Amino acid sequence: MKVERSNAVEQQVSRNSSDEVVKYSNSAIAETVSRIEDKRLMRIAEYDTIEYHKELRVKDFNKMEKTKTLRLAEYGEIMEERAEVKQLLVKLEEKQEQRLTKEYRDQQYLTELFMKGLHFDALV
Repeated sequence: MKVERSNAVEQQVSRNSSDEVVKYSNSAIAETVSRIEDKRLMRIAEYDTIEYHKELRVKDFNKMEKTKTLRLAEYGEIMEERAEVKQLLVKLEEKQEQRLTKEYRDQQYLTELFMKGLHFDALV
């Protein structure tokens, strides 16, 4: 497109218009810097959030480890109690066997005496 000189409108560039251009340019730069700063702050916030969640996971893990340790201690105590109960049961069974054995021996002795008595009665 050809612009003819006669139709062209001459505009004088005043100092004010160049100041406006500079102001517009500065505001665009400031806006870009502001956006970059906002993005940087958002990344920092995301990083802080990630770190916070990481710390929470570590705390949860430590809490789980403590709970696990407590459960293992409780399990150990329960196993000790079970061992004690088993020992008591074994002792009771031994006593019962001894009593039954003694009763059996006594009964056998009485049976022998009875048989001897019958034999004695037969002799008499």
